Amino acid sequence: MKKTIRILQIILSLIFAALSFPEGVVAQIIYVAPNGAGNGSTWATAAGNLKLVLENADSGTVIWVKEGTYRPVSCQNCSFADRNQSFRIPSGVQVYGGFAGWENALDQRNFDAHPTILSGDIDQNGDTTNNSFTVVYTHNVDSLTLVDGFTITGGFSNEAGAGLGTPQTSGAGWFNLGSTPGGNSSPTVANCKFIENYAWGYGGGMFNDGSFDGKCNPRLTNCLFKNNGADNGGGAIYNTGSFDGICSPVLVGCTFENNEAELSDGGAIFNLGAEGGQCNPALTDCIFRENVAYEGGGICNFGKGGNSNPVLKNCLFENNEAEFGGAVFNDGTFDGYCAPEFFTCQFLTNHSINDGGAMYNSGYLGVCNPSLMDCLFEENESGFGGGAMFNNGNQGVSNPSIVNCRFVKNIADNYGGAMYNQGKTGHASPTISNCIFQENTALSAGAVYNLGADGGNANAILTNCTFFGNHANVGGAVYCNAGEGGTGAASPTLRNCIFWENTAVDEGDIFRIIWGTPTISHSLVDKPNCNALYNGMGGSVTCGAGMIFNENPKFVSPESGNFHLSDDSPAVDDGSNQAVSDANILIDLDSLPRIFNAT
Repeated sequence: MKKTIRILQIILSLIFAALSFPEGVVAQIIYVAPNGAGNGSTWATAAGNLKLVLENADSGTVIWVKEGTYRPVSCQNCSFADRNQSFRIPSGVQVYGGFAGWENALDQRNFDAHPTILSGDIDQNGDTTNNSFTVVYTHNVDSLTLVDGFTITGGFSNEAGAGLGTPQTSGAGWFNLGSTPGGNSSPTVANCKFIENYAWGYGGGMFNDGSFDGKCNPRLTNCLFKNNGADNGGGAIYNTGSFDGICSPVLVGCTFENNEAELSDGGAIFNLGAEGGQCNPALTDCIFRENVAYEGGGICNFGKGGNSNPVLKNCLFENNEAEFGGAVFNDGTFDGYCAPEFFTCQFLTNHSINDGGAMYNSGYLGVCNPSLMDCLFEENESGFGGGAMFNNGNQGVSNPSIVNCRFVKNIADNYGGAMYNQGKTGHASPTISNCIFQENTALSAGAVYNLGADGGNANAILTNCTFFGNHANVGGAVYCNAGEGGTGAASPTLRNCIFWENTAVDEGDIFRIIWGTPTISHSLVDKPNCNALYNGMGGSVTCGAGMIFNENPKFVSPESGNFHLSDDSPAVDDGSNQAVSDANILIDLDSLPRIFNAT
């Protein structure tokens, strides 16, 4: 009777696994366990050599792997050939870890309780020196290729003489190759942990290569990247679609923690779309925490001569650090184009040693125009400029679109507590709508610093924005610097805005002017008249129609961040409909219609 039941269990497991494959393809399940010595047909007769099982697996094969540690080879005094061994996953093969060794259905496994480890520690001495260069390797595999429920650790790609972008220098945890014309490597990875892998080159945890007219678009779900490092970029993941290639992975619910590219860029992820390439990953519900890099503590997006335009939704960046761009560095330099999109993302307590506490946008000799909607920047800090964001349009263009965002309690040691727009010799004129700047601080410009010197311009357009409690030595809220004698333009336009309780120790509670020429209309300010808004040297402040002077806006509860207006506020129904129309603002911070009852 027991034998009959066991046979039925095996048949049912085969049927269940077959459902994962296209019609007409029958999955063969092979069982693998540590020290197994059988043919892999059942758990009782499990195979023991995972690498050999993979090498002999055909498309459609399903492999179930029992908890334990597996290595591509075992050796003492390991040679280059030993270190060059990896677990090579064939196209169309599905590999599942996390089994206790009795299950007959996938939903019975518990990969957290039964860790299944793919280790590069091939000499088992705990020292990384002679570890596998790359633990897992894929080349031109399709999206049916699946690795699910493993810990990938101990890869050590340190053979500098092999050259950058090779399995000996990059992708210590996983090297995924879809490069060259016709190449396409897009596996599916789920419930995996990439722990303590190191690459001298690129991608300590994973290297995805779709360069030279290839494609590389893996999908990663519920994966953890922790304590990985790479000297030359992408501490956890390096994605490249350079030279007319495409590399646009999809990541859902992944966490990146304590990864490092201290000497280079992208502490967690580096996205390269150089030389006519495209690198446009999509990230949803991902967390970036305590990652470190030179540029982009969490992510670096580089569109040098190509495109790097990731889309991020509902992602968290917390406590990341870099010289530039504590959380994110967006780079369109050298004829590149970088226009990532951020939706409902949070940037909390990130830090830059120089500029861009949370985000640095560089359009130097190129274009960098990110879009942000419904994002929060809170308690980020920079050692120089742009406590939350630094927009560098020097000899190029950096004109972000920022809608329904909050900048709260960010700090810049020098310029722009929330934001620095550097249009010197170029263009840095973001469009900012429905945003709140609250209690940001700096030496100059508590909230926004605009520099448009040397023939450049910093002409931000701000519509329906609130500035409350920002503080600086000079320019409590906004600084407009067009250079000595007005060699450039710093002429922001402000409409339907409120300035209340912004302060400066020395000069300019609201505006500080160095040959700048801001224009403000249909706005409420806590000053008696337009002349009282001017402070500085040269330039002017122009007040248009609809100004309200020295009347309390009657916020509901500004101390708790509630900037709704009370029903009897003088600012209710007193804005410009045309300004809303010009800015194409459809909804407010509550996602309700911006114009109600025609006002």
